[in-house]
Amino acid sequence: MRRGVGIAITLLCCLIIQVAVLPALGVTSIAPDLILAVLVPCAVLWNSLPTALMGAAAGLIIDILFGNGIGLYSISYLVVPWFIGQYGGGYFHENPVMPSLMAAAAFLLREAVTALLIYLGRMEIAITAQLLLRTLASTLYTGAFTAPVYLVLFGIINRQTRRGINGGVVTFGR
Repeated sequence: MRRGVGIAITLLCCLIIQVAVLPALGVTSIAPDLILAVLVPCAVLWNSLPTALMGAAAGLIIDILFGNGIGLYSISYLVVPWFIGQYGGGYFHENPVMPSLMAAAAFLLREAVTALLIYLGRMEIAITAQLLLRTLASTLYTGAFTAPVYLVLFGIINRQTRRGINGGVVTFGR
């Protein structure tokens, strides 16, 4: 319960930073997806279903307040943590590189699906080198912000494991 409240508060802070602080600083074209950078480590280290539901709630808030339609962020923030938690959660507990790569790949996949949906909806889209470079830079920033979040969460969970609270992450030593 305490872990879920902590993740929800972290997601709320990331939501505020992503939609209020970064645009106020003028960082809109190249910006990391902070919510995804928190959801992926939580899905790897914790139960994937509550993480996916919290991600869907954060995505729904973004869709309602700032999106052109409902579903783009909420579906991606629901599917990505659930998929990563189900199929990648049992691995890579001591390696922060893999969750970073997972978050970057999820961000890139979401952007590609968005472009495909715009194209299939017969809306105007101009895919230029500038757009591709901005997307690549945002992907790299998302992956880069995932590693510190993962390391902090891993440290918190291992500290709780040493105290005997909530089971935590099982690690194998040499």
